[in-house]
Amino acid sequence: MGRLLYIVRSNIAHGEKTIYGPDHGAIERNRIVSGKVIPLQKLLINFLLDHPDRKLVVYGTLAPGKVNQNILSEIEGSWSDCKVKGRIFEKNGLPYFVWDSNESLKEVHLFFSKKLPASWNRLDQFEGSTYKRILVPVTVDKEVCVANIFEENKNY
Repeated sequence: MGRLLYIVRSNIAHGEKTIYGPDHGAIERNRIVSGKVIPLQKLLINFLLDHPDRKLVVYGTLAPGKVNQNILSEIEGSWSDCKVKGRIFEKNGLPYFVWDSNESLKEVHLFFSKKLPASWNRLDQFEGSTYKRILVPVTVDKEVCVANIFEENKNY
């Protein structure tokens, strides 16, 4: 699966190169194929990792009792305490997270909802370009699962 992800990413980013320049027909064909392959990849990831698209690790303003809790309260779901490895720090008055397997476990919250997949675009827009959504391993009741988290976007 990793090889397939790399091939799709490479084809989208670079297209076909010829001695005369890029093959624009190949670029369009790659976009069409990627449009079919990427949803399949998401389906496989969800199947293999027990639906990480239904799980969000929350460490900042979206958490219960925090200033933006209303954003997630509009989505039917449940909360659990969990732990994730990484660093949480403040920048410009906002909390940021950076995943790092060498860091200690941080106490955070896990929001679970079957309705989260329909809300990702709205949540991504709310978080903006200073954050990016990634998958991370988290510990819930001594069990490890994979969930989404908004991490600092260092490219911003």
